[in-house]
Amino acid sequence: MSRRPLVDRIHRGLLRLLPRDFRGDFGDDMRADFDARRVDEGDARAIRREAGPLLSTAIREHAGILRRDVRDALRTMRRAPGFTALALLMLALGTGVNVAMFSIIDAVMLRSPFVDRERIATVLVASPSESGGPTWSAAVPLATFEELRVSPVIDAVTGMDSGRHLLTGPGEPRRADFDCVTAAMFRVLGTPPQYGRVFTAADDRPGAAPTIVLSDRFARQIGDPPALVGTTIAVNRTPVTIVGIMPRSFGGPYSSTRTEGWLPLQVSLVSGDYSGCRGLSQTVMAFARVRGDLTLTEAERALPGIRLLSSAEQTYGDHRTALLVLAAAVVCVLLIACLNVGGLQLERALARRRELAVRVALGASRARLVRHALTENLVLALTGATVAVVATWLSLDAIVSILPGNLVYRDEITINTRAVAAAIGVAAAAALVAGLIPALFVRNAAPAVDLGASNRGATSRGGATRSLFVVVEITLSVVVLIAAGLMIRTFATLRPSQPGFDPRGTLTTRITLEGAAKEAPERLFRRLFDRLGEISGVRGVEGTTYLPLSGTTTRVVLAHDGREYRVNAPLVTPGYFDLMSIPIVAGRGFTPADSDAGPRVAVVNEALAARLAPGGNAVGLRVRAQWPREPARDVEIVGVIGNTRSMRSTLTAWEEFTAPYAQRPQPFLNAMIRSDRARDPELAGEIRTAIRAVLPDLPQEPLRNYAAEVDDAAATPRFGAWLLGVFAALAVTLSAIGLMTTMGWWVRQRTRELGVRVALGASRSQILRLVLRQGVAIGVTGIAAGAIAAAGVTRYLKGWIYGVTPLDPATFASAIAMMTVVALIAVYVPVRRALRVDPIVALRAE
Repeated sequence: MSRRPLVDRIHRGLLRLLPRDFRGDFGDDMRADFDARRVDEGDARAIRREAGPLLSTAIREHAGILRRDVRDALRTMRRAPGFTALALLMLALGTGVNVAMFSIIDAVMLRSPFVDRERIATVLVASPSESGGPTWSAAVPLATFEELRVSPVIDAVTGMDSGRHLLTGPGEPRRADFDCVTAAMFRVLGTPPQYGRVFTAADDRPGAAPTIVLSDRFARQIGDPPALVGTTIAVNRTPVTIVGIMPRSFGGPYSSTRTEGWLPLQVSLVSGDYSGCRGLSQTVMAFARVRGDLTLTEAERALPGIRLLSSAEQTYGDHRTALLVLAAAVVCVLLIACLNVGGLQLERALARRRELAVRVALGASRARLVRHALTENLVLALTGATVAVVATWLSLDAIVSILPGNLVYRDEITINTRAVAAAIGVAAAAALVAGLIPALFVRNAAPAVDLGASNRGATSRGGATRSLFVVVEITLSVVVLIAAGLMIRTFATLRPSQPGFDPRGTLTTRITLEGAAKEAPERLFRRLFDRLGEISGVRGVEGTTYLPLSGTTTRVVLAHDGREYRVNAPLVTPGYFDLMSIPIVAGRGFTPADSDAGPRVAVVNEALAARLAPGGNAVGLRVRAQWPREPARDVEIVGVIGNTRSMRSTLTAWEEFTAPYAQRPQPFLNAMIRSDRARDPELAGEIRTAIRAVLPDLPQEPLRNYAAEVDDAAATPRFGAWLLGVFAALAVTLSAIGLMTTMGWWVRQRTRELGVRVALGASRSQILRLVLRQGVAIGVTGIAAGAIAAAGVTRYLKGWIYGVTPLDPATFASAIAMMTVVALIAVYVPVRRALRVDPIVALRAE
């Protein structure tokens, strides 16, 4: 059977690869050779013999055309240095902020040390609540955990328990954050070790030889990671063998930089008064990997009473909205830059329309002119991308320094091959967007009209498109400006000066008593605090079981007037409120008389007082309080204090029921040391010496500057405000440039008309109104559209902004006023040009 139709189709398809100018004689010659040399139409080798030369020729010809187009584009760019510099600057700015933002998102949200992380989830179980509906808890009962182990929708499940463990060896004793996990954790997360091995089932059973897997960061602190495998360290005074070192990016299920290693959950490591992992007790934190053919939602449907919360989203959950909003902002900046360059290219195309018409009349195909226009934009964009990558690489450290310290994988942010590939992709997209409208204009050029037209009475062709570009730019700028305003208002609300207390000049360290103390904890801590108070420059030392902003505390159940309340219950020493400048709104604070021998008393904050005594005075009320594992007791409320922020990046004040430490002494306290020498590095050594003098065997915790920690509480809104502010400034600047260049082009296009008007007696005020009318129409349209668009966009900022609503009138008004001023300034320069029009020169202008 003849295969001539197939051969013909192959030949025609290959021939289409050639440029159109080469398809005539060359194609006929190839067809003759194709026919003359083919004996057997079914011979595949003949097809390959003909396809090879044809493809090679097509590639060479296209490469040659591309080289010529690039050379012509570079020549054109050199002839217009002002345009080239402005276009490169705008494209470099637009591409640069996108590369920087992509590098951040790539490290935080796209890369992961886990395998198939979309299948990994935190397990939550339903439990009844005070309102009657279910609440979700991460404390998974052991029975539920065992059911998950055999569930057909779960591949693997692991349990975890976090804790502070005693680390002894060379140097002073210290506490380390080691997580206790079942051996299945590394199977759930799917991350292989960097050196050595991970736990096996034999490691995770009662009575097994103690083993540990270290984080890369902690391993580098104590030695050379590869050499540590097989050696031992002392955890809770028990020798433990190091069996593996995890990769640098691995921090456990939550990707925590705090975690220093992992211990088998069922190896207790009990030695004397030190206890390690508690094993599989009544409840455990659980993480699961669902079956490969199921999504988390599908697996959840098969597990009644269970919620599967994506571990990937939990890892960056606090910053997810922030990163997505910032990503949207940088895309807006890039689009504004592209529209600006597109407008400049359109203006150049209009100015060169006679040149283009001559080219078409001399035989240049429209496709070739379009290709040339797109090539010029691509050269511009790639050059801008190169500048952007270099500038971002040089400034990356500065960018990372303003990111929140608790941002996961913060140290992994780099300009890598993925970022460079993203820059090239962004550049290609920018070239397409910036060159599309000018290319279409070239394609639709009318040689007969353009060759017959002079520059006198220049047509406004393209003016509507140019104005539309600027309207879109201003719209996007207003949206970004309003979002930045909301973030700046949030940061102002959450600034460190408004946490409800004064952290300035305060150092803090957690002190945990080890073993059976020879004296009561309350007296021991008081003796220690007195010793610390003797240090030069220390103005006061007090203690609290839980710090404000930490988000952790003990919960107590209060019963009053037939209702129950679950509230936070920190314990503090008598002078704590005065030391931290927490105002006493009503009643009194604690005194040394509020001891274990005295009547039970408490102080509540304003949030709890409003619930216990709505519209009244909570001082003097008696409530029944029950702490965990203790009998209920009657307690008198003797004072009301101001609210303090309980969580980072939120204005929410938890309801707090504060009791004297002396009436419920615990083996731990956070020492709050107020000193005029808080920034003096020698003070830390003096504090450690004082603690060692009272508690010589105590493993000391790091001494932290609490004011810096409070400042970090506003890290997320601060970095959002900074970056959005920078992006908004870029967007507004680019839009102003776009409006200025558009109005300048409009004045140049109508120079002769303006000259005629002046020659006929038009006053400067009339010329001014004529030019302003055009600029104001563009500005007002863009600002109004931007305000409307922002009203729909800012609602997605809920949960990320605090102390301000998404439709905050002050922010909207400020952004609109600022953009109006910028638009007027942008119009001012072209207006001055219009007012200086000389009618004689204008009438002579071509």
